[in-house]
Amino acid sequence: MLRPSRIVGVVLAATIALLLVFTALSMAHDRWHEPGQIIVKLAPQVGRVVAEKNDGVVSVGIASLNLRMERYGVHRIDQLFPHKSSQLGLIYQFEFDPKYSAKGVAEDFAADEHLLYAEPRYRHRICDTPNDPNYINGLQWFLNTVQAPDAWSVSKGDSSLIIGIVDVGVDWNHPDLIDNRWFNSGEDLNGDGVPDVNGIDDDENGFIDDFYGWDFVGMGVGVPDNFPDEGATGHGTHTAGVCAAATDNDLACAGMSWKCTFMPVKVSADGSSDITFGYEGIQYAVDNGALVINLSWTRGDTASAFEQEIIDSAFAKGAILVAAAGNDEAGSTFAPPDTCPLSYPACYSHVTAVAATDMNDRATSFTYYGTWVDVCAPGNGIFSHLWDNSYGMRSSTSSACALVSGVAALLKFYDPSVDSDDFQTRMRTTSDYIDDLNPDYAGQLGGGRLNAYRALMNIVPVEEIASAAQGMPDGYALSQNHPNPFNPSTTILYSLPQVGQATLRIYNVGGQLIRILVDSIQPEGEYAVRWDGCDRDGQRVTSGIYFYRLSAGNWSQAKKMVLMR
Repeated sequence: MLRPSRIVGVVLAATIALLLVFTALSMAHDRWHEPGQIIVKLAPQVGRVVAEKNDGVVSVGIASLNLRMERYGVHRIDQLFPHKSSQLGLIYQFEFDPKYSAKGVAEDFAADEHLLYAEPRYRHRICDTPNDPNYINGLQWFLNTVQAPDAWSVSKGDSSLIIGIVDVGVDWNHPDLIDNRWFNSGEDLNGDGVPDVNGIDDDENGFIDDFYGWDFVGMGVGVPDNFPDEGATGHGTHTAGVCAAATDNDLACAGMSWKCTFMPVKVSADGSSDITFGYEGIQYAVDNGALVINLSWTRGDTASAFEQEIIDSAFAKGAILVAAAGNDEAGSTFAPPDTCPLSYPACYSHVTAVAATDMNDRATSFTYYGTWVDVCAPGNGIFSHLWDNSYGMRSSTSSACALVSGVAALLKFYDPSVDSDDFQTRMRTTSDYIDDLNPDYAGQLGGGRLNAYRALMNIVPVEEIASAAQGMPDGYALSQNHPNPFNPSTTILYSLPQVGQATLRIYNVGGQLIRILVDSIQPEGEYAVRWDGCDRDGQRVTSGIYFYRLSAGNWSQAKKMVLMR
């Protein structure tokens, strides 16, 4: 005899199974299937059928088919090839209530013995290849490496999606950038697309005549102005080009985000590579509509509560933040097995940290690495735009960061619900595995090398999909700790959709286990766990970046947090 708890479990499982079937049939439509249509082929022994319509629903004189037609509100059937006497004459299109998933309806009809097959009507997309010469001639090899053409078949972005290039300025009049530059319509009083220079903050955003962005430093004299143009460093222009050059314009280079708009935000003095007002720049970009923020700059030292707070504010407004992992200027100082320094803003919560690879998917000699890295992208020999309407190659994690930011923009336009943490997770789960090519860096290159198409479609490796298919609803969740940064303690929230073994562990940036907070069988529900900043021996750990990972069943997720003593 089953115990009461076992009976409840069986009933619950059966109920969930029924809910899953219903959900599958009424789920949001897959973009690759035409809503409300399936294509079926009748078995030869059935032959052609005559349709009758009663109360808006079609019947064909076959009980099992009639039952399914009534179930999904099939209101029309048509022979696709009515003049064919061959087998093609047995192929029909069924039209039904589009609230049902075409894939789910097709699977149900396919089980009927009177049909040879039933399938959704598939949609296909043109695989566009941009006509930009330096893409065609192979100089921009890195776009093919990350499967950009496949990604572009899913999303080409839109001018309404703004990317904040918070950098040393951008040559925004560059002929291959100008079509994608941001223009502040709030400062254009008559709407003619021409700046109205009147010395007035017309849109009341706190910045006067900021038509194309803002310069927080000015001409090196500490007086901000509305001219975020770059000096001769070329860094910001190169970054903007990789991320958001005008694409398919038969000119020079293609940009990863194709149609998206870039907003130049200059946060350094002219000709200087020192970023002094980066976080004010982040706030400006977000306040003026940027939903992706590219941060191709770094610093070491310690975490800052102020900087994390600005990032938290940007995250709360829905922005995706992407930052370069950092460059080893000496080229080999921090080669494995040495530990790289922490790098900010890459190490902050809600920020995707990007390391650099070469055309052979190997970590570059200059890239920073570590367990805090989320993804790699090509960053060696990257051909793009330079200051004063020119072009050239650069190598840095800045270039890799810009490429990832471009993908973030495509994804954000395609699915506006994706936030910075979601994007970070996608980078760790959909990228191409390259640890086998980089054994000395194993576990320190994030999810692997960026795959733009898989990121947009949220395609994870087959083995991960198989392990996740449990026949139960996916209600697992791990929230960002609060407060963060913290001192002396912080709280971690998580939820479980079913009873099972759950573990919550704390790791340092070297991947060493610091503390196990939870390791037990827990019922479904929501949980709050406090970490007091101490290790397994009760000793207080030092300031720095830490990771917490929740594992339950075959599900697992990790997030970053910052301890500041």
